[in-house]
Amino acid sequence: MPLVPLTETELKAVATDLAQSFEMARDLAMAIPTGRFVSHTSTFYELSAPEGDAPLALIKVGRDWDQTEARRIYDDLVALSALLAETGSTLDVARPMGWHAAPPSICIAYVAGEDLGKLLRAADHDTADAFRPVVEACGGALGSFHSQSPVADLVPDPASMRAELESMAKPVMVQPWFLEHIDLVGSAARRYGDFAPYNVRLQPDGKAWIIDQPSSPTLDLVHRDVAWFLFNLERRLGWETSKKGEPLDAARTRLTESFHDGYRRTGPLTLDRPADRALLALYRAHRSLWTARRRLRQREISEVPAYLRLARRWRKAAQE
Repeated sequence: MPLVPLTETELKAVATDLAQSFEMARDLAMAIPTGRFVSHTSTFYELSAPEGDAPLALIKVGRDWDQTEARRIYDDLVALSALLAETGSTLDVARPMGWHAAPPSICIAYVAGEDLGKLLRAADHDTADAFRPVVEACGGALGSFHSQSPVADLVPDPASMRAELESMAKPVMVQPWFLEHIDLVGSAARRYGDFAPYNVRLQPDGKAWIIDQPSSPTLDLVHRDVAWFLFNLERRLGWETSKKGEPLDAARTRLTESFHDGYRRTGPLTLDRPADRALLALYRAHRSLWTARRRLRQREISEVPAYLRLARRWRKAAQE
């Protein structure tokens, strides 16, 4: 389904509706659209004050949202913000300001700064370790989400989980020995989805904000969310430096362990056993190979060797 841009009249209706119930009401009611950008699944509209000051808010319109989904996303963001506060996390959620029924959309406070993924990409041997505290906080935030998000209505399907993992192992030529040592039901929690460095925004004062919501409620192995964050950390860290033949392998290892330190404190599992680490490696090897093939189809040839190198690294780790 194509993403249909909202007209200025529709944007004004959303902003006015939100302004009736939430803080910043007067400013939001007067806000004007000053920017629009599109992701794979959503369109974002930036709202600023008429005086041209810094942006106030972002309105997000999903590709396939209905009224129920918009309300669910808003409620999830409110709950996640409360959870992070209760657990003492140094991360917070970009403040949810409201949801709108027609068109289905949510509004979050605008957060200035740079996304963590972009900062990691520019890192080098001297600067990479500076990101260890925020990466550790990300691990703690994801662990809290896995430990405390309600899953009463979700039923795990271990047969489907196992079949998917066996299917993932084939293209990377891994024997999934670790499946005999993983409790598929006990290792399941609500899946976050796109919890990745590019969805964490870091401000100059060091404050970090999560800017993307959890996906629709579904149960999955916690390893998938953990591996997704680590894959995106690893592929971005020092990318420009790595392409010059100087991979930041030592820094990558330290950052990965910082994430595990955070997750270990708050998550439902420590993920320290060899079987858990091998499963995390399988997820990353599979995604690295998939990305290398995609880059090849897109004729982005220069990036293919780096992804193949990651795939080989994690294929070896999954076999150990």
